[in-house]
Amino acid sequence: MYESFCRETQYQPLSRATLFKILKVCAASKRTSLKGLDNISAEGHEAFDQLIKLISVLEENGMAIEQSKNLKAELNGYKVYLKNEYKLQLAKASSCADHCRSWSLSDSKDKSFQTNCDHTHDLFCEKCDSWKKVVREIRLYIDEEIEYEELQCDLKLENELLITQVEAWKSHNLRIVNQDECRIETLDNLKPNQILLVLDCAMKFLPIFCREKQSDWFRPERNKLACGSVHLQQSGRK
Repeated sequence: MYESFCRETQYQPLSRATLFKILKVCAASKRTSLKGLDNISAEGHEAFDQLIKLISVLEENGMAIEQSKNLKAELNGYKVYLKNEYKLQLAKASSCADHCRSWSLSDSKDKSFQTNCDHTHDLFCEKCDSWKKVVREIRLYIDEEIEYEELQCDLKLENELLITQVEAWKSHNLRIVNQDECRIETLDNLKPNQILLVLDCAMKFLPIFCREKQSDWFRPERNKLACGSVHLQQSGRK
């Protein structure tokens, strides 16, 4: 949007490297939403598309066509995996570190929020490892093969931002599974004199776009309905 405005007004824009540095220092917002139509999922999808475009730029700057094709295929495969299969692979305890919820959700700095696994993480996920391999290859190519300093700086900053967005989407999916596990455990342990009250905002209309962001969905002019539900145990049933 900024670059389009500069072109329309014939104004010399700031370099992309400077723009990325500004965004890094002045983040627009800190998101805490954990589930639903939100920026994290939308930006995760978009990040994959932008990474593929970035690889095309690397191809224009000397990357072999075969390497470019393989990287794009790996990215598309990992995108489908995160969207459909990753949540099914997660478990409270797993020998694969990428699938172990206890290990992944532990805070490496605060012992109060750490869980010690009673198993070793000696298995590997082919899809998760392919993502790490793609990240290494892109970083290595930018560092060693891009000679023009300003372009290298732009690509490096953009690449790191997109990687962060993909990792945020992966973490988001992990939290979703953990939340659902907590909800199920709460329902299973309900006593006859207890209820679980759920308050939510019903979707009166389907999203306009398939990857609509939270800021667009919750616009004032969009009609929504508040709703609530009560879960209780009755005659041995929940």
